[in-house]
Amino acid sequence: VWRDRWLASKTSARTRETYGAAIARWFAHCDALGLDLWAVEPHDVDDYRNRLVAAGAQPATVARHLSTVSS
Repeated sequence: VWRDRWLASKTSARTRETYGAAIARWFAHCDALGLDLWAVEPHDVDDYRNRLVAAGAQPATVARHLSTVSS
């Protein structure tokens, strides 16, 4: 529910689409590792960043994903 409210607060449809995909990927990452979304630590975000880079994500994509997660 909070995810939908958060996305709805974005005025651009493109932003909602991009952030929605990024946050879904973050949720999937946390779920796969058994991480509690409300208890992640900085090293968990570092691991996520490293996995994005290892998967071939470009710097701008990594930055967008991290920005979304930090929102």
